[in-house]
Amino acid sequence: MSDNAVSVPAIDTASANPNELWRNYTKNVAIAACTLTLQDLQRLYRIINEKQVALGEMLIDKVYSQLPSETLEQFNQRSRNAKNAFITTVTIAGANGEKVIGPGENIFTSGLIPARMESILYDTSFSPKAILNYTPANRASVFLDFSRPPLLNFVGHPSAPTPNNSNWFVTGDTESWSTSMSARISDFFSERETQVGWLHQSATYDWLLLVLGFPFSLWSAHRLGDAVTKYTALPGILSTAVYIYAFIVALSIFRALFSYARWVFPKIELASERSTVRTHRFIWSGLVLGILAGAAWDFIKALAG
Repeated sequence: MSDNAVSVPAIDTASANPNELWRNYTKNVAIAACTLTLQDLQRLYRIINEKQVALGEMLIDKVYSQLPSETLEQFNQRSRNAKNAFITTVTIAGANGEKVIGPGENIFTSGLIPARMESILYDTSFSPKAILNYTPANRASVFLDFSRPPLLNFVGHPSAPTPNNSNWFVTGDTESWSTSMSARISDFFSERETQVGWLHQSATYDWLLLVLGFPFSLWSAHRLGDAVTKYTALPGILSTAVYIYAFIVALSIFRALFSYARWVFPKIELASERSTVRTHRFIWSGLVLGILAGAAWDFIKALAG
């Protein structure tokens, strides 16, 4: 065995069941809508790295042995260096294209991280591969995508789901390691799950359009059309065109409010004191409540005669 690499112990194929030699346990799960803080990011690092450190200690103790040419002190130092290679690496990408890569949970409190984080990748295989040229069979990664759709999106199809690549991946050659790591990561995100996932699913816009969009557009066309035709003597064809145009404008406003909602209520949110999301949520809520209040008032007046 090389001094600088981890060797996998030879398997006794004569006595082992050959059908069991290739077993692998893998899970790749899309992350549901959730809100995270910097403290949550640090806790997630500890959850993943705890298993990574334990894996390194187990592997090194199992395959490393003292060489005839080295002293006990040299062997202990070589073992410590190898174990230290089993650490989780974090890659933080900023909105301006910069990246910060390094180990340790303190990276999240470093002044070097981007002011606006676009994505974060936790990876347990990077460091062993870079230092020991060894890719562990038991490994995990978590990718957090904090990107948001355009604030006013009139290009993409509104019925499509919000693009987001957040996911976690666990693979292992033992069921116990894979299940344990998967359960810890799954529980972490379940505890921080929010109720805005439905907003980012496919066909959400279609249902909202039927339930709210068309009634809103018809009401808006009635209000605007009546206001225009009441004070102007327009030919019949122009009066009809005013109502049709008002209906189309109202549909565009509804689509803009839907796009704005996906922006102010992102699928994967990183809570920050510097964030302006509260201001935007106040604006969005004011617009929606104003429309609902106007429609409700007209409905009440119509019932009253």
